[in-house]
Amino acid sequence: MRLLLCLSFLLLQFYAEAQQSIYSVLHFAHETSNKGKVKLIEESRTFYRISRVIKESRVLEYNENQQLLVEKRYSKKEGKYLEVMFGYQNGRKAYRKRTAKSDDGFSTEFNSYRYSKEGHLIEMVYYDADSVVTRQITLNNNENGHPIQLKKYRGEELIGIEEARYDYSNNRVYIKALNEFGDVISEVDYTVDQRLKNPEFTYDDHDNVVAFPRNVKGSDQMYTLRKYKYDDNGNWTTMTVYLAEKRGDKYIFMIKDSVFKRKITYYK
Repeated sequence: MRLLLCLSFLLLQFYAEAQQSIYSVLHFAHETSNKGKVKLIEESRTFYRISRVIKESRVLEYNENQQLLVEKRYSKKEGKYLEVMFGYQNGRKAYRKRTAKSDDGFSTEFNSYRYSKEGHLIEMVYYDADSVVTRQITLNNNENGHPIQLKKYRGEELIGIEEARYDYSNNRVYIKALNEFGDVISEVDYTVDQRLKNPEFTYDDHDNVVAFPRNVKGSDQMYTLRKYKYDDNGNWTTMTVYLAEKRGDKYIFMIKDSVFKRKITYYK
């Protein structure tokens, strides 16, 4: 069961259409955490699973303002491919074009972004390859520019709502998902600003997370550990991820989960 869940999560994360949410909108403007003038990142990903090893590749291209221009993900063995291209206007993300290849063939989607006069994201419109609107997302924001309500439409039909309550003193946001009838179907909470340190996590000298509990609110002692290697600019070039059990101040039963390796090219 654990294997099936892991594989399902990876496939959804790697190939499936990204579903916009209040959580993703909160991190919409904070996608780049690189140091220095990064031009290109070529990344290999290896996931160690019970029955097999999964290998993927990713390429990220940035402009000189450190805005992401192109993201490519592919797996030669699986025959999967994903390319996402971004365009900018007045310093803000204006559009996104997504092309994917899977067992079902190629698919293309285009979406545009609209902002308030204060510069806060208020609308996302999705189009298919024939320029027909397939989905629409609208947002209401609070005085800090954070979304307090998100509505999802399929064509003209309302299909879901998210509502958020913020506890800024504890850096938490509490999100409820509702169906089209207003019934609550799920409730979760997240960190509002991931750039602020979480007291439950352990960090290294580069401010990257090196250890965090699997279930912050739970009582189990399972942790995710990360070991990094860095280049001269302070960007990591290798990240090895382990799963481990914590006993006192020590980690035991360490299992290698994945390895990420990056070749980084900088603007001169």
